[in-house]
Amino acid sequence: MTNWLELIGRRQSIRQYEKDVSPLSLSEVGELLPQAETLNNSPLAMHLVSAEKIHPLFKGFLGRFARVMSPWYIVPVTINNPMAWLNLGFALEKTILEMTGMDLGTCWLGGYYDREKLASSLGLKQGSSIPAIVAWGHPSKQTWNKIMKKAGRLNARKKVEDIVHGPMPDYAHKGHLRPLLEAVRWAPSAVNRQPWRLEISPEAVHFYSVSKKAALAGSLVPIDMGIALCHFSLGCRQLNVPGRLERLKKKTPRGLHYWYSYVFASEELK
Repeated sequence: MTNWLELIGRRQSIRQYEKDVSPLSLSEVGELLPQAETLNNSPLAMHLVSAEKIHPLFKGFLGRFARVMSPWYIVPVTINNPMAWLNLGFALEKTILEMTGMDLGTCWLGGYYDREKLASSLGLKQGSSIPAIVAWGHPSKQTWNKIMKKAGRLNARKKVEDIVHGPMPDYAHKGHLRPLLEAVRWAPSAVNRQPWRLEISPEAVHFYSVSKKAALAGSLVPIDMGIALCHFSLGCRQLNVPGRLERLKKKTPRGLHYWYSYVFASEELK
């Protein structure tokens, strides 16, 4: 059985890579992409694209300063829709965790590249969307990685209590629920915004983001939320917490945006 919680703890954003990857790693990643597990039926295709096609597309001062130069990139293609981007975050994060288990480094990149030129170079049809890409390869010495993390506080994480909306039930501090909340806490997010807020009940855990603007075009919050859902559901799978991810008709608390719920098959966590 895959130790998803261990992989979640090991995963980190790698910003420096060896110049190339082994043919075996390239083949294994290529086999992973078509098998990616998805959250919903939104269209999603993942492409392996070499550095030669990506590096010229980094743009602006920040693009040159903050770019991550890896030998290969995963380019996910979907449509411009919040539920599609949520699905992208869920599916690609699980792939990233599988790559972590192969001792490969990865880094989400949500900007600093020319999306239109990238779409054109791949011959994509109109309406396609590439909201983020993933750098990957064999990690090298992480000098620049340490500087970036220290400067941007990219390792800082909110406390579990800070990502729970409403009262924290007593049973949230024991049993299986605590490691599941920790798995969400360590999910990566754009500029480390950690937008998720979880409402806990004996029947389900409901996933919200902190702003109703999260579902507007251009926001990367749907991807962040897909990543958090991935971490929680994989933790449930490992700890044998039966249930399902479901989008419910929820009355959303003020200032939050509802995304999904993990509905427990029983109240055994309590």
